[in-house]
Amino acid sequence: MTKNLMREVTPLSGADCFYIADRYKKEFTYPIHCHEECELNFTSHSSGVKRIVGDSVEVIGEFDLAMSVGKQSRTSDMTPVVSIDDFISMQNEIYDVYMNESIYKYIVNLVTATRKSRYIERGASPRATIALVKMCKAWSWLTGKDYVVPADVIAQFEYVITHRIILNMAARMDGKDKAEVINDILKSVAKPAVGKKA
Repeated sequence: MTKNLMREVTPLSGADCFYIADRYKKEFTYPIHCHEECELNFTSHSSGVKRIVGDSVEVIGEFDLAMSVGKQSRTSDMTPVVSIDDFISMQNEIYDVYMNESIYKYIVNLVTATRKSRYIERGASPRATIALVKMCKAWSWLTGKDYVVPADVIAQFEYVITHRIILNMAARMDGKDKAEVINDILKSVAKPAVGKKA
């Protein structure tokens, strides 16, 4: 497991197809995730993307995309690393991760603060609150805990919020970028003292 691998777990049925990707390109710094209002996020057939096989690096061009039409799916020979039943069992363990009411309030306060910042034109929606709860529970589970603490919220806040906010002219005039504004919000919202189950 790498530190850069972020996972947002969404309910699956046996008919769903999904993948989890780890990206290191500087131009793409957000975890792949789903916006339910769009129903589907799908990244495929990107001209100009580099394909790396062993020590060979090649650029996928428009010709390659045209030639790939009608060929057998590249995923047809992939072997699952976990069964659907095991994956659903992991999801249920994540849903069962304990979160104290004060942590829920902390998350709501952080997301609400994005709508009140003098540097943000459009703050994060309530959907960001839901995503942050899910990410915190998943992160806690991935790091071996069955409860969420404020440090988990802080660790996931930037990943969930960065692409959901738009900075205003005041931010540009003051030379503020999204990371600085998000850090200011984290400093301004009081952290709860609890998290672990009593």
